Amino acid sequence: MHDTRPDIERLSREREFFLGLLRLQQADAPEDLLPEALRLLVDVVEARQGYIECKDEDSDNDRHWHAAEGCDEEELEKVRRFFSRGIIAEALAAGRTIHTASALQDPRFSEFESVRAERIQAVLCAPIGHDSIRGVVYLGGARDARPFDPHAEWILDMFARCLTPVCERLVAKARVQQSEDLSELLPFKGLIARSLAMRDVLSKLALAAPLDINILFIGRSGTGKSLLARAVHANSHRADRPFVEVNCAALPEHLIENELFGSGPGGHSTAPRTGYEGRVGAAEGGTLFLDDIGELASTAQAKLLQLLQSGAYFRLGESKPRQADVRILAATNTDLDEAVRDGKFREDLLYRLRVLEVRVPALVERPEDVLPLARHFLKQACLRHNFNGIELSPASVTAVQLAEWPGNVRQLAHTIEAGAVSAVVSESKFIEPKHLFGTDGSSDSDEQEHRSLQNQLHLVRARIVAAALEGSDWNISEAARRLDVARSHLYKLIQVHNIRMPR
Repeated sequence: MHDTRPDIERLSREREFFLGLLRLQQADAPEDLLPEALRLLVDVVEARQGYIECKDEDSDNDRHWHAAEGCDEEELEKVRRFFSRGIIAEALAAGRTIHTASALQDPRFSEFESVRAERIQAVLCAPIGHDSIRGVVYLGGARDARPFDPHAEWILDMFARCLTPVCERLVAKARVQQSEDLSELLPFKGLIARSLAMRDVLSKLALAAPLDINILFIGRSGTGKSLLARAVHANSHRADRPFVEVNCAALPEHLIENELFGSGPGGHSTAPRTGYEGRVGAAEGGTLFLDDIGELASTAQAKLLQLLQSGAYFRLGESKPRQADVRILAATNTDLDEAVRDGKFREDLLYRLRVLEVRVPALVERPEDVLPLARHFLKQACLRHNFNGIELSPASVTAVQLAEWPGNVRQLAHTIEAGAVSAVVSESKFIEPKHLFGTDGSSDSDEQEHRSLQNQLHLVRARIVAAALEGSDWNISEAARRLDVARSHLYKLIQVHNIRMPR
């Protein structure tokens, strides 16, 4: 009697495969589509390795997207080199699926240097897209070392046909988004803006940056006022001079004048014998950014007004005024007009500060920016912590876009970094919603998030150190070399993380 269980299992896998492809028709970007699509394909044909790449041929800067399954970094580089020569190049040139049971023995490919060097056996390879969209999907080696059967080739053909229109739509969308990147109005590293809500902000700042006028940024905490101030400085004639940032809320009232304006020798009981330059002096020729300006003490407000009116200021303990060449930018998350009415802020100072007032929108007002920002913060986190191949899953892309971000850009950045660490700890290549928001889908407070991030980083570091020690059979010198740290520092890491040598 014929055992039908393998057939049923195969049909079940194929059903999940095609349902998955249908879901991916709603993908928002190529970087969301390709990893998940490739995972579905590799699973259904039971391939050992998979690679997919999509290129925008109309792009001026060689824009491309790719994803891989079952490849380490070295193998991935080798496969990518096949794009311009070898089997992948053959599939692209022929415009059809290439199927070989053994590339090493196939006269079509056996002379390729890449095939001989890597001793490539079973391969399935198909082109994706046409005209301005050029892509390919490559499958190498079935998991049980057998050749791919004709049914696997049919699956790959269906996959390529289904993916082509989706890739074309998403690449066209990415092309439009790139051309609409408003951050080009005010070029600065890390400044990401595509929303209409930011168009007015950046247009104003682009005009104001070279004019040397005072600017007052208003907006909620975490909206990026400091970054915009730095962007203004970077696009002004003062760009090669200092940018000095002062958080007025973080300085005690009895220290604020000393911190801002400095002190002469013996200017007060704790003043250095050589005096203290102060932040105004440190910013000479450049820009002084006063964050939380509404928290500035009244005595300091008077001195700041004098500086704005005449360019002169006094250090504590000195009777001779000093002249300053400093541009003042300020920011607040409070209503300064109300503070003026309440007698907490000088009206004449407010007039001087708001030569140009720029309201920075909250993240909820610029939803188009949420996903590009999230991807930017993920890239930063991966570089900072040396994580490889961590991506947002399609479910996380949706969750990030639907989430409320009361802490604005700052909260988004912290959540993405914590999510990346959590994904690495759980040995996942994808950041899932549970990594971002916990199992209940709700975000934690800033303090809880901070503790969680530190705990997760502690676990990741411990695992990296332990892996280096185990991989070198507890040879301290070799492990230290692998980690690129001194032996003495490695001993400290072993102690801090309580790592024990196995008996």
